[in-house]
Amino acid sequence: MKRGDFLTISGLSAAFVLGANAYSQKPERPNIIFFLIDDISTHELGCYGNRINPTPNIDRLAEKGIRFNSAWACPYSLPSRMQLMSGQYGYKTMRSPEPDNPLLRGVPLSMTLKMAGYSTYMAGKWHLAGLPGDAGWGFDEHIVNSYLCYAACRKPEWISRYKGHLNKQKNPGKFPPSPSFQWHPMLVKNNEFIETGPKDFGPDILSNNVADFIRRKSAEKKPFFVYYAAGLTHAAHDSMPYPSSPTGKT
Repeated sequence: MKRGDFLTISGLSAAFVLGANAYSQKPERPNIIFFLIDDISTHELGCYGNRINPTPNIDRLAEKGIRFNSAWACPYSLPSRMQLMSGQYGYKTMRSPEPDNPLLRGVPLSMTLKMAGYSTYMAGKWHLAGLPGDAGWGFDEHIVNSYLCYAACRKPEWISRYKGHLNKQKNPGKFPPSPSFQWHPMLVKNNEFIETGPKDFGPDILSNNVADFIRRKSAEKKPFFVYYAAGLTHAAHDSMPYPSSPTGKT
């Protein structure tokens, strides 16, 4: 996208980016990218003084936008996600991601923007009721990492096709197994199972799909809303792709 105005907020669990429209400096309907990061604080980012972790892209957004010195988020990821979609504090929504979640009886943020003429996209960790492609959510397209996406993990035909690692839950009667979300991830794209292998790295696949959506909608000159919920900094931690390494990882 062209250089525009950016707003960034980094709290206990989230980074929010409001980007200017790709084809106008002062759009009536700006493009919106909401980047939610699991288990990361401002202490990890260069724009807040960290001198060990290189975060040049986030630092550039902060430099050209507004950086907040005080921000608050729910101290747990699921209520943070529900708060984002519902506009309600966590204690007013059910914590359970089951299909009867009352959030679906309201109008989620994604549906509100869709009704306002936005193209809507969700990528990453879902952890809410159903799938983003369900009619009540209002997402035109999505690619979901099936880790903590119970609607995907409870589909026998998808689990039977998945050949990667499954993390067994402590309470298997209540919670389904969680597939890997890093190497050899279980991904669902637009309600369709995606085949992956041991050399496929989930975060790269998600980022590439987000970038493709942004390019397509920028070319169409249509405003878009992207909700990208990354899970890379969430445990379990694993090696990263590094082509020059003898193993391809580090």
